[in-house]
Amino acid sequence: TDRSRGLGDVYKRQGVLLIYQSDFITDDIDASELYSGLGVKLHGAAMKLIKSSYAEFLHQKEHHPFSIFAVPNDGGFVIRVSALNDEAACIIEGFRKAKRLKIYGIEQPVRIVGENPAPAIRADSAGELIRGNSCRMAFVTPAMFKSQGRVCCFPEIERYFYSVICKFSKFEGAELSYDEFCEAFAAGETGDFQLRREDYNISGNIFHGMTGYVDYRFPKDPEQSRLLKTVFAYATYCGVGGKTGMGMGGFVLA
Repeated sequence: TDRSRGLGDVYKRQGVLLIYQSDFITDDIDASELYSGLGVKLHGAAMKLIKSSYAEFLHQKEHHPFSIFAVPNDGGFVIRVSALNDEAACIIEGFRKAKRLKIYGIEQPVRIVGENPAPAIRADSAGELIRGNSCRMAFVTPAMFKSQGRVCCFPEIERYFYSVICKFSKFEGAELSYDEFCEAFAAGETGDFQLRREDYNISGNIFHGMTGYVDYRFPKDPEQSRLLKTVFAYATYCGVGGKTGMGMGGFVLA
């Protein structure tokens, strides 16, 4: 990389790169007294694990090339950290090297007792990991999207993937059509679902989010099915909706 260029060029994605993900398992954590959601605190910890210049660069961007969320696990948490390019993979490496995390609001440092890294994959072939004609979409941390500038958490499933398509287009250099995605989604079939509203606190600002699951059968058209699988798989890395770097929009497939 030509380091004489500005930060925007230094950290600009070059060519086809890989996307990365790792789950970090913590020891017991009492997060009940945290003022903000745990993901917010993890975002702050992550920014301290990387170079300050890159942290500043990330804070200036509308779309972030990483996501972080945490779910409870036997008294502790599983922290999933994903990176959409090589530069952002330094966040995963920071967690890997840290062993202990200083979380503001938790008295003792949080100990990382295990890691389950996923193989690095190409984003354009991620959909191949979804086998079969159906899946369960699980929104494991509160997800929200914006409509006309307002934060919304309506159960309009397609709306949560607009940000996913934007990030794919930005970081993977391949334009995807949101209209074509919506058309493909409508051609499939929704089965059982259970969705609920769940609030999320970011530094005193309460965001209404949606959690739960939706069972979905892919359309018969192979091109539509391929598009949906690509977007769904990418969403497991970048998260869905907004504030995915602060613990919101955690998304997994079953």
